[in-house]
Amino acid sequence: MKSRNYRVELRDLAVLSLFGALMVVSDQLMNALPNIHLIAMFIILLTRFYRVKALYAIYVFVIADGLIEGFFLSTWFMYAYIWLILWLWVMLLPRELSEKKEMIVYPLLGALHGILFGVLGAPASYFLYFGKETWSFSHFGAYLLAGLPFDLVHMAGNFAACLLCAPLLKLLRNLRKKNLI
Repeated sequence: MKSRNYRVELRDLAVLSLFGALMVVSDQLMNALPNIHLIAMFIILLTRFYRVKALYAIYVFVIADGLIEGFFLSTWFMYAYIWLILWLWVMLLPRELSEKKEMIVYPLLGALHGILFGVLGAPASYFLYFGKETWSFSHFGAYLLAGLPFDLVHMAGNFAACLLCAPLLKLLRNLRKKNLI
């Protein structure tokens, strides 16, 4: 049985920390655009390149976002698991994909996560924003429907951003060959 090396070298830790910081900065710069950001693109890119180690960058982002935006329970809690779901989906992809498949799979995966973001995050926000007296399946359904326009924008934004995954992954691979990262 082949052993897996999950040891993080200092160089990888530094690069992943910088990517986590870049995710925070890009998210803050794009805050004015509702549900438009580059986070899904970064997570797909880093997970394809660094695999398990990508979790360092993801949680640098999650924790830094909590420090900046405040650790309001629903948003921070939602981010703690919602990005993990995307990471897991990417981990389940075959290790080797052709460039043509990468150009199709990554934007579709980003779009799927974008449209499901509201559904995945709704339980965390619904049960914390609304009092127990309003909890019902019909009210929760209405809550999900009210967020659908934002989820559609999120889907389109993720699709567009994730078009960058394949070319950026190729760039990372070339930098790795030259021992620059």
